[in-house]
Amino acid sequence: SGVMSALLWWLLAFRLLNALCVNTMYVPDEHWQSTEVAHRMAFGAGHLTWEWVLGLRSGIYPLALAAVFRVASSWLGLAGPWVTVALPALLQSVVAALGDYLVFRLAAKWFDQAVAQAALFLQLSSWFVFFSAPRTLTTSTEATLVCAALYFWPVQPSSAQNVRRAVALATFSLVLRPTSCTSLPPPLKQKGNLKNIAVWYFCCVCWFHVFVFERKNACCCSLCPREKKKRK
Repeated sequence: SGVMSALLWWLLAFRLLNALCVNTMYVPDEHWQSTEVAHRMAFGAGHLTWEWVLGLRSGIYPLALAAVFRVASSWLGLAGPWVTVALPALLQSVVAALGDYLVFRLAAKWFDQAVAQAALFLQLSSWFVFFSAPRTLTTSTEATLVCAALYFWPVQPSSAQNVRRAVALATFSLVLRPTSCTSLPPPLKQKGNLKNIAVWYFCCVCWFHVFVFERKNACCCSLCPREKKKRK
Protein backbone atom coordinates (compact mmCIF):
# COMPACT_ATOMS: atom_id res chain seq x y z
CA SER A 1 0.00 0.00 0.00
CA GLY A 2 0.96 3.67 -0.19
CA VAL A 3 1.57 3.90 3.55
CA MET A 4 3.91 0.91 3.53
CA SER A 5 5.81 2.27 0.53
CA ALA A 6 6.19 5.64 2.24
CA LEU A 7 7.43 3.91 5.38
CA LEU A 8 10.03 1.95 3.41
CA TRP A 9 11.33 5.10 1.70
CA TRP A 10 11.49 6.90 5.04
CA LEU A 11 13.46 4.04 6.57
CA LEU A 12 15.84 4.04 3.61
CA ALA A 13 16.48 7.77 4.06
CA PHE A 14 17.02 7.22 7.78
CA ARG A 15 19.60 4.47 7.24
CA LEU A 16 21.41 6.49 4.57
CA LEU A 17 21.73 9.30 7.11
CA ASN A 18 22.77 6.67 9.63
CA ALA A 19 25.59 5.54 7.33
CA LEU A 20 26.82 9.12 6.95
CA CYS A 21 26.93 9.57 10.74
CA VAL A 22 28.92 6.39 11.38
CA ASN A 23 32.53 7.01 10.33
CA THR A 24 34.42 5.02 12.96
CA MET A 25 35.74 1.47 13.06
CA TYR A 26 34.03 -1.18 15.18
CA VAL A 27 35.64 -4.58 14.54
CA PRO A 28 38.26 -5.80 12.03
CA ASP A 29 35.75 -8.10 10.34
CA GLU A 30 33.94 -5.17 8.73
CA HIS A 31 37.00 -4.85 6.48
CA TRP A 32 38.92 -8.15 6.51
CA GLN A 33 35.84 -10.32 5.98
CA SER A 34 34.03 -8.07 3.51
CA THR A 35 35.49 -5.13 1.59
CA GLU A 36 39.08 -6.40 1.53
CA VAL A 37 38.00 -9.78 0.19
CA ALA A 38 35.56 -8.16 -2.24
CA HIS A 39 38.33 -5.94 -3.61
CA ARG A 40 40.43 -9.05 -4.13
CA MET A 41 37.60 -10.75 -5.98
CA ALA A 42 36.86 -7.72 -8.16
CA PHE A 43 40.33 -6.41 -8.94
CA GLY A 44 42.82 -9.08 -7.81
CA ALA A 45 44.38 -6.90 -5.12
CA GLY A 46 43.74 -7.29 -1.40
CA HIS A 47 44.91 -9.24 1.62
CA LEU A 48 43.25 -12.48 2.64
CA THR A 49 43.31 -13.62 6.25
CA TRP A 50 43.90 -17.24 7.22
CA GLU A 51 40.16 -18.08 7.20
CA TRP A 52 39.98 -17.30 3.50
CA VAL A 53 43.19 -19.15 2.72
CA LEU A 54 41.73 -22.26 4.35
CA GLY A 55 38.31 -21.70 2.79
CA LEU A 56 36.43 -21.47 6.09
CA ARG A 57 34.33 -18.43 5.19
CA SER A 58 31.34 -18.16 2.89
CA GLY A 59 32.07 -16.05 -0.17
CA ILE A 60 28.48 -14.86 -0.68
CA TYR A 61 28.68 -11.49 1.07
CA PRO A 62 32.02 -10.30 -0.34
CA LEU A 63 30.96 -11.57 -3.76
CA ALA A 64 27.95 -9.24 -3.66
CA LEU A 65 30.25 -6.35 -2.78
CA ALA A 66 32.66 -7.39 -5.53
CA ALA A 67 29.81 -7.24 -8.05
CA VAL A 68 29.06 -3.68 -6.90
CA PHE A 69 32.73 -2.74 -7.31
CA ARG A 70 32.87 -4.19 -10.82
CA VAL A 71 29.69 -2.46 -11.93
CA ALA A 72 30.92 0.85 -10.53
CA SER A 73 34.29 0.46 -12.21
CA SER A 74 33.33 -1.03 -15.59
CA TRP A 75 29.93 0.49 -16.26
CA LEU A 76 29.94 3.77 -14.33
CA GLY A 77 33.64 4.59 -14.48
CA LEU A 78 33.87 5.12 -10.72
CA ALA A 79 37.23 4.43 -9.13
CA GLY A 80 39.25 5.39 -6.08
CA PRO A 81 39.42 4.54 -2.39
CA TRP A 82 36.15 6.34 -1.70
CA VAL A 83 34.31 3.79 -3.86
CA THR A 84 35.34 0.91 -1.59
CA VAL A 85 34.03 2.88 1.39
CA ALA A 86 30.92 4.65 0.09
CA LEU A 87 29.34 1.95 -2.09
CA PRO A 88 29.37 -0.85 0.53
CA ALA A 89 27.92 1.59 3.08
CA LEU A 90 25.20 2.50 0.58
CA LEU A 91 24.40 -1.16 -0.07
CA GLN A 92 24.35 -1.98 3.64
CA SER A 93 22.04 0.98 4.29
CA VAL A 94 19.52 -0.56 1.91
CA VAL A 95 19.85 -3.92 3.67
CA ALA A 96 19.43 -2.27 7.09
CA ALA A 97 16.35 -0.35 5.93
CA LEU A 98 14.79 -3.56 4.67
CA GLY A 99 15.53 -5.11 8.06
CA ASP A 100 13.74 -2.26 9.84
CA TYR A 101 10.77 -2.62 7.52
CA LEU A 102 10.58 -6.36 8.06
CA VAL A 103 10.71 -5.93 11.84
CA PHE A 104 7.60 -3.76 11.55
CA ARG A 105 5.80 -6.12 9.18
CA LEU A 106 6.71 -9.20 11.23
CA ALA A 107 5.43 -7.67 14.47
CA ALA A 108 2.22 -6.57 12.74
CA LYS A 109 1.68 -10.06 11.34
CA TRP A 110 2.34 -11.96 14.54
CA PHE A 111 0.75 -9.45 16.95
CA ASP A 112 -0.97 -6.18 16.01
CA GLN A 113 -0.32 -2.65 14.76
CA ALA A 114 0.43 -1.23 18.20
CA VAL A 115 3.11 -3.84 18.85
CA ALA A 116 4.53 -3.24 15.37
CA GLN A 117 4.87 0.47 16.03
CA ALA A 118 6.56 -0.20 19.37
CA ALA A 119 8.94 -2.70 17.76
CA LEU A 120 9.89 -0.22 15.04
CA PHE A 121 10.45 2.51 17.61
CA LEU A 122 12.76 0.25 19.63
CA GLN A 123 14.59 -0.77 16.46
CA LEU A 124 15.21 2.81 15.33
CA SER A 125 16.05 4.17 18.78
CA SER A 126 18.57 1.45 19.62
CA TRP A 127 22.01 3.04 19.77
CA PHE A 128 23.73 -0.26 18.99
CA VAL A 129 21.62 -0.89 15.89
CA PHE A 130 22.40 2.66 14.79
CA PHE A 131 26.09 2.00 15.46
CA SER A 132 26.32 -1.39 13.73
CA ALA A 133 23.56 -1.69 11.10
CA PRO A 134 25.23 0.26 8.25
CA ARG A 135 28.56 -1.49 8.68
CA THR A 136 29.78 -4.16 6.26
CA LEU A 137 29.22 -7.05 8.66
CA THR A 138 27.59 -10.30 7.64
CA THR A 139 25.69 -10.29 10.94
CA SER A 140 23.73 -7.22 9.82
CA THR A 141 22.72 -8.92 6.57
CA GLU A 142 21.98 -12.13 8.46
CA ALA A 143 19.53 -10.27 10.71
CA THR A 144 17.62 -8.94 7.70
CA LEU A 145 17.47 -12.37 6.05
CA VAL A 146 16.24 -13.99 9.27
CA CYS A 147 13.49 -11.37 9.62
CA ALA A 148 12.46 -12.01 6.01
CA ALA A 149 12.41 -15.76 6.60
CA LEU A 150 10.38 -15.38 9.80
CA TYR A 151 7.82 -13.22 7.98
CA PHE A 152 6.98 -16.17 5.72
CA TRP A 153 7.80 -18.88 8.27
CA PRO A 154 4.97 -21.43 8.67
CA VAL A 155 4.27 -21.05 12.38
CA GLN A 156 0.63 -20.77 11.34
CA PRO A 157 -1.21 -22.56 8.53
CA SER A 158 0.42 -21.17 5.42
CA SER A 159 0.41 -21.58 1.66
CA ALA A 160 3.02 -23.60 -0.20
CA GLN A 161 4.30 -20.39 -1.82
CA ASN A 162 5.04 -18.81 1.57
CA VAL A 163 6.78 -21.98 2.70
CA ARG A 164 9.00 -21.92 -0.39
CA ARG A 165 9.90 -18.30 0.27
CA ALA A 166 10.61 -18.96 3.95
CA VAL A 167 12.80 -21.96 3.26
CA ALA A 168 14.72 -20.19 0.48
CA LEU A 169 15.43 -17.17 2.69
CA ALA A 170 16.29 -19.33 5.71
CA THR A 171 18.66 -21.44 3.65
CA PHE A 172 20.33 -18.39 2.18
CA SER A 173 20.86 -16.92 5.65
CA LEU A 174 22.15 -20.30 6.86
CA VAL A 175 24.66 -20.44 4.00
CA LEU A 176 25.72 -16.87 4.79
CA ARG A 177 26.12 -17.56 8.52
CA PRO A 178 25.27 -20.95 10.09
CA THR A 179 24.39 -19.21 13.38
CA SER A 180 21.10 -18.03 11.85
CA CYS A 181 19.61 -21.48 12.42
CA THR A 182 19.27 -20.66 16.12
CA SER A 183 16.82 -17.84 15.30
CA LEU A 184 14.30 -19.94 13.37
CA PRO A 185 11.45 -21.70 15.23
CA PRO A 186 10.24 -25.19 14.29
CA PRO A 187 7.86 -25.05 11.30
CA LEU A 188 4.23 -25.98 11.62
CA LYS A 189 3.44 -29.47 10.39
CA GLN A 190 1.00 -29.44 7.52
CA LYS A 191 -0.49 -32.00 5.22
CA GLY A 192 0.67 -32.33 1.62
CA ASN A 193 4.06 -32.07 0.02
CA LEU A 194 5.38 -29.06 1.95
CA LYS A 195 8.07 -31.20 3.56
CA ASN A 196 9.30 -32.31 0.14
CA ILE A 197 9.30 -28.69 -1.04
CA ALA A 198 11.38 -27.66 1.98
CA VAL A 199 13.92 -30.45 1.46
CA TRP A 200 14.15 -29.62 -2.24
CA TYR A 201 14.85 -25.98 -1.53
CA PHE A 202 17.49 -26.75 1.05
CA CYS A 203 19.25 -29.09 -1.39
CA CYS A 204 19.10 -26.64 -4.30
CA VAL A 205 20.38 -23.61 -2.42
CA CYS A 206 23.13 -25.58 -0.68
CA TRP A 207 24.16 -27.08 -4.02
CA PHE A 208 24.30 -23.58 -5.52
CA HIS A 209 26.45 -22.40 -2.63
CA VAL A 210 28.90 -25.31 -2.78
CA PHE A 211 29.38 -25.48 -6.54
CA VAL A 212 29.20 -21.78 -7.40
CA PHE A 213 30.11 -19.54 -4.48
CA GLU A 214 32.73 -21.81 -2.94
CA ARG A 215 34.42 -22.25 -6.32
CA LYS A 216 34.60 -18.47 -6.53
CA ASN A 217 35.95 -18.44 -2.98
CA ALA A 218 38.57 -21.04 -3.89
CA CYS A 219 39.64 -19.04 -6.93
CA CYS A 220 39.96 -15.96 -4.74
CA CYS A 221 42.10 -17.81 -2.22
CA SER A 222 44.30 -19.28 -4.94
CA LEU A 223 45.49 -15.75 -5.73
CA CYS A 224 46.80 -15.27 -2.20
CA PRO A 225 50.57 -14.54 -2.16
CA ARG A 226 50.97 -17.00 0.73
CA GLU A 227 49.50 -19.78 -1.37
CA LYS A 228 51.78 -18.90 -4.30
CA LYS A 229 54.83 -19.18 -2.06
CA LYS A 230 53.68 -22.58 -0.83
CA ARG A 231 53.31 -23.81 -4.41
CA LYS A 232 56.84 -22.65 -5.23
